[in-house]
Parts: sequence; C-alpha cells; structure tokens
Amino acid sequence: MPDESRKLIVLSLKWYDLRIHQGVLKYAREQNWDVVASPHMHLALDIPEAAGQIVMIGSPDRQRLAIARKYNHPVVDIGNYHPEIPLPRILTDNRTVGRLAAQAFAKRGFKHTVIFSTQAHAFPNDRTEGFLDETKASGLHCDQWHISQPDSHKGSYDLDQLMKSSLTQKLLKAPKPLAVFAIEDDGAALLQRACIRLGIYVPEEVSIIGVNNDPLICPYATVPISSIDLNWEEVGYRAAALLNRLMKGGKPPLRNEYIAPQGLIVRQSSDVDAVEDLRVARALTYIRNHRHQPISVKDIAAHLGMPLRTLQWAFKQSRGNSLNDEIQAQRLEKTKEMLIKNGQKLSDIADHLGFSSAQHLNNYFTKLTGTTPNEFRQQNKES
Repeated sequence: MPDESRKLIVLSLKWYDLRIHQGVLKYAREQNWDVVASPHMHLALDIPEAAGQIVMIGSPDRQRLAIARKYNHPVVDIGNYHPEIPLPRILTDNRTVGRLAAQAFAKRGFKHTVIFSTQAHAFPNDRTEGFLDETKASGLHCDQWHISQPDSHKGSYDLDQLMKSSLTQKLLKAPKPLAVFAIEDDGAALLQRACIRLGIYVPEEVSIIGVNNDPLICPYATVPISSIDLNWEEVGYRAAALLNRLMKGGKPPLRNEYIAPQGLIVRQSSDVDAVEDLRVARALTYIRNHRHQPISVKDIAAHLGMPLRTLQWAFKQSRGNSLNDEIQAQRLEKTKEMLIKNGQKLSDIADHLGFSSAQHLNNYFTKLTGTTPNEFRQQNKES
C-alpha cells in the first residue's frame, strides 16, 4: 500500500543544476517527502495535488510563473528573475560572489580588471556591483564588457559571432596582464576560447575567474577554469527547510534569505600572479604546472623557445630570485601539500614527485626545512 501520509513536493527549475536537486533530496529524506522533479528545464511541472513547490522562475518563463500564481499551497523561489512577484526566496549571495573574485585578483597583484558578461539579469547585476565595490576599495581599475549576441537561439556559444563583435579589439588592446571576472562559467569558457584563437596566453596575459564551478565546464576547459562555487546544494536544502516551515503554517519571511558561496575554486585559468613580462609569467606557469616533476632551467627555456641566459636575466630582474630558487620553492610547496592533504606513504609521495626513494625525499625535505617529512606531517595534521 502506498504511504498516503508522505508529502508530495514539486521541484521545478527553469535552470537545472544537479546540486540543487541533491540539496532538496537531502532535506526530503529527513522529512520522508516524495519529490517529483524534471531535469528538462522547459518543462514546468503542474501538479495541483502537491503539498508545496520549490521553483526557479526564469526569464522568460510564462508557464512556470502562471502555475506558481494559481497554486494554493506554499511556493519557494530560488531565482530572482521576477523580484516584483511576492514569493519567499532563498537566493545565492551574488554580491559576495563579485567581492570574492575582486579580492582574489587584488591578492595576485592585478591592477587592470574587466567584468565580462553576455547576459543582463538581476544576478549579473548583483555580481557586478559586488565586484565594483571591491575593486574600488582595492584601488583597481575596472572596465565592463557586455557583449550582446544577435543570434539568441545560440545563446552565448557562438564563438564565430563573438569574434566579429567588439570583443576581439577589446582583448587585443586591453592592458596586460588583465584579470577578467566572467559573470558565468559559460562566458568564462567562451572568453578563453577567444583568447586562444587570438594567441593570447591564459592565464599569463588574461587571468579568468568564472562563476558556478560547473563540473562539466571548469575542469575540462583547455585551461581549467577557476570559478566561485555558489553552494547550490545548501540553497536547495535551505529552500526545502523554508518550504517545510510554510507548509506547517509558518509566516513567509519579510526578506529574502541569501546563501554565501563556498568560495573560489582555483584552477589554472587564474593560478598566476600579475607579471608584466610575459616570458617570466610563462616560466612561472610552467614551473607551477610541473612542480611535481624534477625539472631544470634548461627545460623551461626549451619550453619557451628562448636562450637560457636571457630567461635567467629576465626572471631575476622581474622576481628578484633565480629560476632555480623558484623551482625549489614550488617543489617544496607541492611536497608540503601532499604531506598534509593525503595519507599516502612517504615512498608513494616520493614516487609521485620523482624522487629516487623515500630516503631521498626525507633528506631533501629535512635539509630545506630542518624538519623531517613525518615531523612536518604530525605538526600540520588537518583537523
């Protein structure tokens, strides 16, 4: 016999993200709810017998909007496309998103920044305002590039159309190094493709941070994309908790509730300090990307295709230390990370980092730090 006491809940999202669904399901399991949802974003679920709905009403989204308006039970919205409609809302804190991106660029030493978008909605505006507030406080210069694409049926994916827009000249003429805050991961990936087509190095000339930490975009881009995680699972969980209170007769909150992002997930697209000399910036990227390997200064010069002495001189002038010093510092930092962040045997770590033996790694680490790897690991255990 079916359990008729189980509440039927609808999850209907104009923009679907699995993490939202997981957050709702996590709360639903605690309450023994039955959740009906569809990943087909254009399908607005109209189920009158449901006890409550969690929705993201998009723009345009007439069908989902009409269903929410006629519905006789509680509805919680997790989008802010229609703030004029009086619905209780759980929203991502987009102003904080913008501030986090600006802080990351300031910490890396960038002076010139850009906000890049292909859309105009409430959430890009909030992210923009947060970024502008922080860049102003940090003394950074900021431009805004909004590129509208006439072929709306292709969304923000038409690279050929984009290259015919003003973006090409903007990228070529912009001061380098440049830090770009892309309002969405889609735009970040598109911008990266444009840079690659124009022969502009990412991240050495253009450093990029996106938003949403999309698992199908960020790790798999040609240059993996740094992105701010919006904490969608928590949004879904808190929306379900609010819906539960409303279904029990609680009053709707007077204000929207905002969920803080989880933070910036750093990948290669922004994992660079602002360095005006492109040769030095590329050398730094190579060292950072190969710090798990025993590389030499000759390897770096060969990769860049330039004379070793010229590179060594340029690096010393720009950074104040030698290439060998930088290689050793980055390699030591990688060793420390591995000692702290995983429980591998010292022999396995030595093998991963290219040391001939665990004893070789032990001697190397002790000489540079005055502490054995095991002592360091004990002193820096993750809580």
